Amino acid sequence: MPRSAKPSGRRLGHRAAPKGPIATPVRPRPEVRIIDAAEVLSEPDRALIAREARKLSAFFDRILEIRVTVTAPHRRLHREVIAFQVRIHVKVPLDELMVRQRTDETLVTAVQEAFRAARRMVQDYVGRLRETRSRDLVEA
Repeated sequence: MPRSAKPSGRRLGHRAAPKGPIATPVRPRPEVRIIDAAEVLSEPDRALIAREARKLSAFFDRILEIRVTVTAPHRRLHREVIAFQVRIHVKVPLDELMVRQRTDETLVTAVQEAFRAARRMVQDYVGRLRETRSRDLVEA
């Protein structure tokens, strides 16, 4: 059978795909708030925090808000070393996950460690969510 004589590819009983743009549900991006209590964050530091927050929100699409707090560096007793403290609050449906404090001498390392801990907490939350859903399906 020549190619032009073939049916259009639709099977009988199936509707054709709608013409025009298809409305797909788009989840809103989580609100990312950066609280700089120390007033030491530069634009590259803020960009690093925003990039890490985007990675976290791409990992779990139901995150409502990510709040990152960088507190003032403080001096240690005998050495002149500054330690940055980073706290992260991740608001998800029915819960709020908190990374208490990650302290390091470099801001980049403190931010990366805090977001690594936040990613683990979100993974645990997703696992608990899946367990609850599967348990509810079994009971129903």
